[in-house]
Amino acid sequence: MSKFDLSNFYDETTGEVYYEDLVIQEFNKDIESTLAPASSFKNGKNKFYHLHIPKTGGNYILEEVNRRLKYMFKEKNIWNSGGHTGWTYVTDTTFVFCAFREPVSRLVSQFNMQIKWKGYDPKVNIEDVYNPTIADLLNWVEANREYLQNFQTKSLFYYRPILHLPHIPEDEYKESRFLSLKLNDQFHHRDPNFLSIIIDKEEAIKKAKRIDLLVNTNTHLNLENSKKMIEYICNDFGVSNYDFAPYHSKNEPIEMQENPHNIAPKSKTLFESLSVSEIKFLEEVNFIDMEIYHTENLYWKSK
Repeated sequence: MSKFDLSNFYDETTGEVYYEDLVIQEFNKDIESTLAPASSFKNGKNKFYHLHIPKTGGNYILEEVNRRLKYMFKEKNIWNSGGHTGWTYVTDTTFVFCAFREPVSRLVSQFNMQIKWKGYDPKVNIEDVYNPTIADLLNWVEANREYLQNFQTKSLFYYRPILHLPHIPEDEYKESRFLSLKLNDQFHHRDPNFLSIIIDKEEAIKKAKRIDLLVNTNTHLNLENSKKMIEYICNDFGVSNYDFAPYHSKNEPIEMQENPHNIAPKSKTLFESLSVSEIKFLEEVNFIDMEIYHTENLYWKSK
């Protein structure tokens, strides 16, 4: 294995990371050589990617959709991956799958999880991170507004290619300065590349239209729709004979789950305690997310 030269992509003087160069020059070059030609599929694509925006039901999607597709796509040499990596792995021959959630409830859910993380600095004093108050939430949003604003939409413009690149030796990765950025944090709060994203509304809508299958976390995630999503994706690729039950190593089928994505009870309670004016404030913080969320023609039609 040839040595991976991080200096090609990282400027130690400015701290700038050349994300798109890394994706184009390294990742795609390695992956494409292992895949079936994109032209051999109905949609002209040979990669499937779940763009997982944090707190949008991604674990449910991973279990009920992604892992089932993995078994089917492996035989066809279709790349199947996903993660909290934004637009990092998207090319012209990538089928993009993404879920958008009602922005205020998603923000509350992020708050409820993130403030408990060891080493995370919320920039405000929260007396009891296991029982936060509405005041704690609002103070946190104010202190981190630039970072939190339109979080879901910013994820569509985010590049974080250092993760999952198979050709980077583990010892070089650990020794690199990328480690100090802790880019494996799903909320990206230490990554300057996420913090610096500035969104144009028209470009955001254009980006959302590029998503091949955009689903609504609040209405689409259930057993019946999970099966329909698998059918839709497979039909788009032109892959037939799909199976809804992938298998364990002991050839035992994995049953699909009836329940929709999990919502932490404390997040639900906190969200339901918000006043009308507080909800309006949080909607204003996420004004572009709100517009995309309510633009129905961007979403998959399950019927």
